[in-house]
Amino acid sequence: FEPDYKKAIQECQQVLDIFPEMVEAHWILGLSWIKKEMLDQAESEISTIQGLIEKNKTEESKTYYYHLSGELLLKRGLHQQALENFNKAANIKSLGRAFFVNALGEAYFKIGSLDKAIEKSEEVLKINPNYAQTHYFLGQVYQKKGKKRKAREHFQKFMEIWKDADENLPQFIEAKKQLEEL
Repeated sequence: FEPDYKKAIQECQQVLDIFPEMVEAHWILGLSWIKKEMLDQAESEISTIQGLIEKNKTEESKTYYYHLSGELLLKRGLHQQALENFNKAANIKSLGRAFFVNALGEAYFKIGSLDKAIEKSEEVLKINPNYAQTHYFLGQVYQKKGKKRKAREHFQKFMEIWKDADENLPQFIEAKKQLEEL
């Protein structure tokens, strides 16, 4: 299963033709541009979201702005600035806060700060103890730290939460493989 970013971009653009002020569509479009290594286009989506924030004055929209900015900065190797943006997204009280705190934890992991990654992941689990992505992620972190028992616990919890998921999903396949190896 390989994400089809080209299709995601087309679909976001179709949505934006109808709803040009839909911040979430600009955010997904920006994330897709980053995945395709088209960073100037991602930068353009960040600017668009910033303009919409100034126009609409919604706190929720700021989470998308800071998260997308963090992803772009991380991709460009600007780790400290990326972490600042991920922190800002994670600290805005929103319905999707677990996602944004999880993204912060993953950013710490990508730059090698494993203890901070664990700290943020534990924060996610306080918000939502069944946040599957965080259990999968913690399995990876603990595995990298050599803590096999903790890694196994989180991979098992991930598999339990996602027991009805499509077995062809890369994370499902990887978690199953890791459990067999642990």
